Amino acid sequence: MRRIGRNILWILLPLVLTVACFGNQQVESPASGIPPQAGAPVTETVTPDDVSMKSTEQSVPFGENVRPHFYALGDDGSLQPVQGIADRIVYWQGKVKVRLSNRGQYQYLDPLSLNSGLIGEHPAQRVLRLHESGVPIDAELRDALQSPTSPDHLFHSVTFQYLPGKETYGIISDVFPDGTFLVIVPESPVEWQSSQPDVASPTHLHVNPRALSVGQSELAQEFEEEILSLSFEDQRYPPPPLARKQCSVYQESLGGAEYAGLLDAIGYRFTLGHVVKDDTEALPPFGERLLGILRDGTGRDTSYFGYGRYWVADRLAELQVPWMGECDTAGGVRTYRKKDAAKD
Repeated sequence: MRRIGRNILWILLPLVLTVACFGNQQVESPASGIPPQAGAPVTETVTPDDVSMKSTEQSVPFGENVRPHFYALGDDGSLQPVQGIADRIVYWQGKVKVRLSNRGQYQYLDPLSLNSGLIGEHPAQRVLRLHESGVPIDAELRDALQSPTSPDHLFHSVTFQYLPGKETYGIISDVFPDGTFLVIVPESPVEWQSSQPDVASPTHLHVNPRALSVGQSELAQEFEEEILSLSFEDQRYPPPPLARKQCSVYQESLGGAEYAGLLDAIGYRFTLGHVVKDDTEALPPFGERLLGILRDGTGRDTSYFGYGRYWVADRLAELQVPWMGECDTAGGVRTYRKKDAAKD
């Protein structure tokens, strides 16, 4: 897989998101427009294409191409372990999906589940690479993907609040292990546009679940007013009552209907067993299990460093760390080595 180095600027804000600046990447954000086919249904579209159709014997096995924590969707929308081979790229339930075939049964996989090694690319690029590898695609859908004005609705998008009372939207470019999104915005919010030629304006925003629910949550708005009244240092380490309220906002956002529905539609669910192999006869040392969560959860050739403290604490609790209680937080993680001892 290819890997491209980019200058990335992460600006930590107290509430809803961080900002990513991909200075040397030009991102074409698709604009709303006509669907890939006039009157395209919300179920899959299958039209023979004499130019791009290849034999299903050349279809691609998919097990190693799928990132951890991603599942396929069954015909009923349920999340299912990925099985079979990719036999076609289709327009299904209003989005572009990779159709998997297994003994006459079909599953549908979101492009965001595919290993890429390229942070921030448009999901259309993952689909087109898959097509180039031999997976057939409907001709009109292929043309729509290659167009700079490809319709927004072909891929999952999200509307979110990036500052108090201010919303924007974008195409989801990535889902990180902690369930946060990297979003391609059609235009950088004016608050982060730079007037200096040597400072690039952000092309992507890193969005957490709170950004989806804060506008409708009285608890989140109450917390927002209180935390913003504190100094920067106190915002990092708020007093216990406010820290407890921060945890409640975090938990509320994870259970939000819009957020949960979006993860289900993409086919994402964090699953400890995807990165931590629980062999009861030879259980890996605790440090190796934790590193598996933090290092191996993003897929091949990709590293992620944006984990929130509550999320890491929840994962420690899953590893049955006895000192972790509800709403405890976890910050930096270090690996300690002792001579002739385990990596813990």
